[in-house]
Amino acid sequence: MELPCPTRWSRLFAVTLLSLLVNACASGASSRSGDGLASADSTRRGVQDAGVPADQQPVSDSITKGDAALGRGDLDRALYYYVEALSRDPDQALTLIKVGTIHWQRGDLQRSLEAFRRALALEPANPMALEGEGLALLDMGERQSAKAALERAVALDGTRWRSLQGLGVIADMSGDHIAGIAFFRRAIEVRKDAPSLYNNLGYSLFLAGDYANSERAYLDALGLDPNFGRAARNLGMLYVRLGRYDMASTVLGRPSPGLLHSMTSVTC
Repeated sequence: MELPCPTRWSRLFAVTLLSLLVNACASGASSRSGDGLASADSTRRGVQDAGVPADQQPVSDSITKGDAALGRGDLDRALYYYVEALSRDPDQALTLIKVGTIHWQRGDLQRSLEAFRRALALEPANPMALEGEGLALLDMGERQSAKAALERAVALDGTRWRSLQGLGVIADMSGDHIAGIAFFRRAIEVRKDAPSLYNNLGYSLFLAGDYANSERAYLDALGLDPNFGRAARNLGMLYVRLGRYDMASTVLGRPSPGLLHSMTSVTC
């Protein structure tokens, strides 16, 4: 990563991104090893479970094992295998992107950023690496640098909906809600089944004073995921702002009238 809380919203996408990366193909060129990209815990777990000495395993086997661990949700083991592969063959941009995404999901932003930038040293025009760099920078509060990376990612691949979403977040955080709305609508054109995008759009529309379309966007988000609590809270707060307290009570689980009257803004 829903808005404007980039650290929380961006990590919602890491699991999906990792699952897509498992099926991708590696490429690139560099001269650095994998040292420094793994945490101590992940290294210990990998050493305990690897079985065959690392220097006797083909690099492709390590990547395959990492992908299998990733598919099971075992991030520590996946990270170990990826870093082990990079220590013997650092010329793998995709593997670095996987490492960066794992660190990003776990909130280790500095290691995440390092991995994405090493991937970019291999492939400067890789939109996945640029997107990862941009989202990590956004989580770190480096708004302008994040914007530059995400804009490059979109210029190279207009279907990078997470980059479009990040640019929408940055626009809203900068007070440019019209631009935010445009970015979120572009992202929705690419990914129509992502509830978070409709929630982001609803919030931008709310900030722009377009309450009718804001309500519609929140309802769209809840239509895709009825249990999406943040969209429900934002919709409830919108109803409070409009003075529709009965509707707000229904959406928010019937809080007290006094509490409803005190609610005047949506939440991120």
